[in-house]
Amino acid sequence: MAAPRKYPEELRERAIRLTLDARKDSASRPSACVRIGEQLGINAETLRGWVTQAEVDAGARPGTSTSKAEKIAQLERDNRELRRANADPAVGVGFLRGGARPALTLIMHYVEQHKNMFGVEPICTALTSASVPIAPSTFYAARTRPPSRGQSATKSSSRSSRESTRRTTASTGSARCTPRCGGRRSWRVRSRWRAIPRND
Repeated sequence: MAAPRKYPEELRERAIRLTLDARKDSASRPSACVRIGEQLGINAETLRGWVTQAEVDAGARPGTSTSKAEKIAQLERDNRELRRANADPAVGVGFLRGGARPALTLIMHYVEQHKNMFGVEPICTALTSASVPIAPSTFYAARTRPPSRGQSATKSSSRSSRESTRRTTASTGSARCTPRCGGRRSWRVRSRWRAIPRND
């Protein structure tokens, strides 16, 4: 937001007009801003800046006109806003939402699709130059690496096997309960199972 103006617009226009008229006379040219500024209660340097800008806007003096300066300021504001939106993914609408680069599985899938046509190394070089860094060794290592627990397709079956193991551990009072329960609890569970008579 622009600062509020100290002087009204009418006073500014009148001071500029009087100064430009006074500058036409060669005798009063050097002191025109000081003399008219004192008469109107305006600082001489402020008035000199207004007159200089009016001459630039009229084309009588080289420089950036007011309209061009406003356009430049607007473009700089837009540029700052776009940089801020691109730098912070939460501000930009979905821009680089998953992180700084696509997921490795997505990159792997892309390289796998196009490797027969272009080769792995040229694809990796092109992706790296396009801000998606991946080395050919990363591609080959990821292909030979076994899938992680999160990537495995048998996620539900492994979960059910863990649940069944947990149930049998709790029922037998095995030592596997120790990390989950703590020492006292596992001691109680074991002593409870020892106290129950068994029918062998």
